Amino acid sequence: MSEVSPNTQRMYHRKHSAAQAIDDFVTNMISHLSIHQRRFEISESVDYKKYKNSNTGIIKINKTKENNLVTLLNRKAKECGRLVFFEGAIFEATCNVKKVGVLNTQTLIMLNVPSQEDVANKRHITLYASKAGSPPPDRLYYDPAPSEETVVNEWGWRKVVLDVLPENFHNGSGVQLYRQQYPLTHPGASTASIFSFIVVFILVQSTHY
Repeated sequence: MSEVSPNTQRMYHRKHSAAQAIDDFVTNMISHLSIHQRRFEISESVDYKKYKNSNTGIIKINKTKENNLVTLLNRKAKECGRLVFFEGAIFEATCNVKKVGVLNTQTLIMLNVPSQEDVANKRHITLYASKAGSPPPDRLYYDPAPSEETVVNEWGWRKVVLDVLPENFHNGSGVQLYRQQYPLTHPGASTASIFSFIVVFILVQSTHY
């Protein structure tokens, strides 16, 4: 059986959350990149909890044992539990990042894959941001990736440097939750209630490896 490309439209029941749909894309993309020997790095979120009526400080969530808290964060936080970084990857900003002039839902592209050490330590990463007011992305990645000259001079996009999201707590039942992750999400998950399912649109041009 031939490989199913991540460029395939996937349809999910409405109970299949947008967060899970995006994580499924990440899993499929990792497999796809591995098969084709493409370099990539994975940014795993670091999730934290803080009890409201306790003097205990911020505690790192054990994702294996406290899946209920991770699920709650998945519902409340816009940031992904996992991001896959690779050349040509398209992202959407999850919030306004005033210091670099990035707006919520603005489209960005990655041309320079950060090192494993930088990602693991949540150091800043470099991307290129679309013009403000540009339409939503019509693809999840470019293959082949465009050159920096094309992105800057022809598209009019600009280089930006992003750090992980500052502490932004979400309220749960007796607990506050924070997801340490880059303020990015993979585009493509949307709710189509009229059909009672979540559709992940993979609207990429056919890949050629």
